[in-house]
Amino acid sequence: MNRMILYFCLLGQLFGSTDSLTQDFYIGKKISVSNNLKILHSWEIQEVLGQGEYGCVYKVYDSISKEIYAMKVQCNDLIESLQMEKSIYENFSSEYLLKYYGTYTYKNWTILLLEYCSTTLEDFLKSSVKYIVKVGLIKNVIFALRFLHDNRIIHNDLKANNIMVTNNLKCKIFDFGISCYETATKHIFYNLVDGRNPCYSYISPEVRARVVGYNCNSDIWSLGALVNNIFLNVSSNISMMNFNPNNTPGNFLYSMLNTRSYDRPSSDLLIYHEFFDPLYSFLDYLIDLKNFYIYLPDNIMFIKKDNYFEIKYKNLSISLLHFSTMYAKKTIDDGIQKLTVKKYTTLVQNSYKPRFLFSKYRFYMISTDRKYYFSIVELDFYVLDLLENIVNYCRDKVFGFKSKNSFNYKNFVENLFQAIQETKYLNNINRKSTLCFKYRKEKENWKNIKSESIARETHLRNRKFTSMTQINSGGVPYANQSANIGISHVYAPVNRTANIPDSALHNEELQNFSENYAKSRSSRAKRRSGWFSLCVTR
Repeated sequence: MNRMILYFCLLGQLFGSTDSLTQDFYIGKKISVSNNLKILHSWEIQEVLGQGEYGCVYKVYDSISKEIYAMKVQCNDLIESLQMEKSIYENFSSEYLLKYYGTYTYKNWTILLLEYCSTTLEDFLKSSVKYIVKVGLIKNVIFALRFLHDNRIIHNDLKANNIMVTNNLKCKIFDFGISCYETATKHIFYNLVDGRNPCYSYISPEVRARVVGYNCNSDIWSLGALVNNIFLNVSSNISMMNFNPNNTPGNFLYSMLNTRSYDRPSSDLLIYHEFFDPLYSFLDYLIDLKNFYIYLPDNIMFIKKDNYFEIKYKNLSISLLHFSTMYAKKTIDDGIQKLTVKKYTTLVQNSYKPRFLFSKYRFYMISTDRKYYFSIVELDFYVLDLLENIVNYCRDKVFGFKSKNSFNYKNFVENLFQAIQETKYLNNINRKSTLCFKYRKEKENWKNIKSESIARETHLRNRKFTSMTQINSGGVPYANQSANIGISHVYAPVNRTANIPDSALHNEELQNFSENYAKSRSSRAKRRSGWFSLCVTR
């Protein structure tokens, strides 16, 4: 076996071995756990799911509950590892973690009874998987990682065989034996020599170098190594790889595999990367479709009007809205900037090169109550797939196409509403790190504000101020509200007043316009503030 592993695992050599493990646990053996009054569980071992030096995971059948579980067995003497894993399962419950059913003792072994999932990400990727599915899986892993980081948990061992994939492609992270809290980090390598082993290049450089006080961004490095392994089939010498930061996949990998921990984007920010744009491409032709009203049996209705799309089912509704005005885009980008960690945002503004490539679809918002709107990037791959099928159905209806296969729209709509209702970040606006916009005004006022904003944009374009302060950074341009000098094409969240020519400030006509604009800006801002307000929690 390689020289790695944790310093506390070395203690296991004194009292635990695979020999005693195989003597106490083997396929076909029945194990009973009681509390002196009655038998709580009677397990029959059916299969070995995974085996290590000091423990093993089995697939077991409980003859009392008639259920199948995953039974993780470890030696009682590995106190630190057991306590950490037990603490996480007992204190946190999420769709991104395996369900926890309790801890039991059998002879000199501690048993953790967990939810059984049949497929790890490593096994899933051995079959032929489409590119779009791989992208969706990576996004789902980020959601799971974001849950851990919201609770200041560092996994420290993120890799494909520590991630389970469910039937609807949700990803569940497990095996927290070497995990720790961000407030109490620990060394997981016995010495620096172990850390230099290329087999562990998926673990961040600061952890391998035994740096004191590392943070959740160490998992971002492991995520980058996982992405690199999935798409490039490279699993070793990650630190020696060279990526082209000017293309989308290279920029995505480059941002995560940065040797400087604080230069890596957080899990909150990663879901806004351009790398995931293929998941939202169906939104392009949805916006291009003419307005339509589709009424179907079972109280199902699809409505599309300009940049607004709504799905109604009985007394429920899902609204999808594309914010296209420059003020709306600026407000959303300001929210993304506030959403990220301050230290990282500062580095983005001053030293992070190349720029983080933001998704152009971040301006699509979704709501379940037409009051609070969330970015479409908050949806996982399963929900996006359901939504895409419904949009394709509407497109076929509008153009009069006949589907080759019968489309059960009712099942898709029911599954979509159920999936979104189960999506906690869309129903709980107080979730940590959620970007939320609150809609305040009525639709009539919305139209007036939108018309006013479009008229102002047209006026500025006619005066030809746009060509004066362009900054070519590949982002979506919008009006600069922080400087009274007309239009500035910048890329959020980069400093919006940077690189503005001094000669522009001496343009007399421009200054006159800026003064008039500043006088009316206050009243317009008050009216616009009623449009939607930013509700960012951290």
